[in-house]
Amino acid sequence: KELAQRFCAGNCIVTKNYSLLEPGLSARKYYARGVGTIIEVENTGEVVQLVNCNFDKRCAGLPTP
Repeated sequence: KELAQRFCAGNCIVTKNYSLLEPGLSARKYYARGVGTIIEVENTGEVVQLVNCNFDKRCAGLPTP
């Protein structure tokens, strides 16, 4: 949630990705303008998040997972 607040300011794109080849598996992905994917949350509970970038000031002091 902290990353979404830092990068999105109310204007991220959030998608729900799924595959017919893996029924029941899905993920929400949060995309921030100018950065790309910042968080991916799978319905299994696994979270993948951005930990470093050097081209955007919002990346300074990113939390470690």
